[in-house]
Amino acid sequence: MEGEGHHNEGGYDYLFVDTPSDRVICVICHLPSRDAHLTDCCGHVLCKFCLDKAKAMGNEACPMCKHHKFTSFRNKQIDREVKALQVNCNNKGNGCTWLGELNNICKHLTNVEGCQFQEVPCPNECDGMFQRRHLNRHLEMECRCREVECDYCHSIVKLMHVDGEHLNECPKLPVPCPNDCGKVDTILREDMEAHRRCCLLEVIQCDFYSMGCKEVMTRKRKRAHDKGNMEKHLCLTNGKVKKTEDELAYTKVELASTKVELAGANRRLSDLELVVNKLSHQNSREFTSDPLATARWNVHLAAMEQRSEGSELVCPAIVRIIELNEHEIEEDMYEFTHFYSHNRGYSLTLMIDIGGMSAPDHVFISLRLTDGRYDDELAWPIRAKFKVTLLNRVGNSEHIH
Repeated sequence: MEGEGHHNEGGYDYLFVDTPSDRVICVICHLPSRDAHLTDCCGHVLCKFCLDKAKAMGNEACPMCKHHKFTSFRNKQIDREVKALQVNCNNKGNGCTWLGELNNICKHLTNVEGCQFQEVPCPNECDGMFQRRHLNRHLEMECRCREVECDYCHSIVKLMHVDGEHLNECPKLPVPCPNDCGKVDTILREDMEAHRRCCLLEVIQCDFYSMGCKEVMTRKRKRAHDKGNMEKHLCLTNGKVKKTEDELAYTKVELASTKVELAGANRRLSDLELVVNKLSHQNSREFTSDPLATARWNVHLAAMEQRSEGSELVCPAIVRIIELNEHEIEEDMYEFTHFYSHNRGYSLTLMIDIGGMSAPDHVFISLRLTDGRYDDELAWPIRAKFKVTLLNRVGNSEHIH
């Protein structure tokens, strides 16, 4: 029919009242020509689609006279003659009595008020095809994809989902208690959780479950269970209280120890501040005007507190750079004995690279995280921030953080 894809591939295939004249017939598809073209070599008529298809297949010669050099041009007179031909409706065999010009059949077949015998798809996308005259009955009574109102929650859903997908989740649907307590089809699905919190046949834990009584029972048996196990529950409660008291006492001891360690850390921090202030005002005689030009540096690690042998070095700590002659330097990268970020903290090593990374007039300082004895007690990945300060010992500029 006009407008449908498979009929657009070539001439017009309709029920013509009279046999079309040969002068309008395409010599390839043998149907009245659609978008008629004439060849300049032999004057035959072809559909534009048929002509293009022949050329696309590599056939450059005229389909009739086989002339290799030919052109074609559109013939609008033949187009008008073809569109004025009288045709019957394609659905004549089904009862349609329409008769008219070919030019009007598309409107007849596609218009809602047109051919009532034309098959059309269901607008609800149920994959069915129905004669237009039967479509309303299908939509109102037969289509499984039509929208209907749920009898329980009054929401609009597709009919095909009412008895399955929707009812499985409808909040207003009456459902029986899963505990078979006798309330059948009287509890709305949305109220079921509230019902189970008071249902006598719901299985629950003992109120002293966290204390150690691991028995479970129906809510109906709870009172009898509590009455028969009062002594047991009392013993469990006493044991729990005793354990809590022991844990509290241990926590107090730990807190006291932490306070002592914090006080020690505060003292070390005060000592560090005193040393920093002293160094910042001290005129250093250990530097020349151009120390990197005449010598290279060695590095020594100094602790901020007196330590007994085998004790752990804890931040804050100072690294001191002292000028030495180049022949005293064996390696550019220096690695020191590790120290800890805080008491029972992260293990760190200070690295200093003299003249490394292709920059002989620079010193590169970095912190390296190393394996420590308290790693299993710490949070990972590490979230802490560490600060390295280069202390200005000359006193004519600020420290570098």
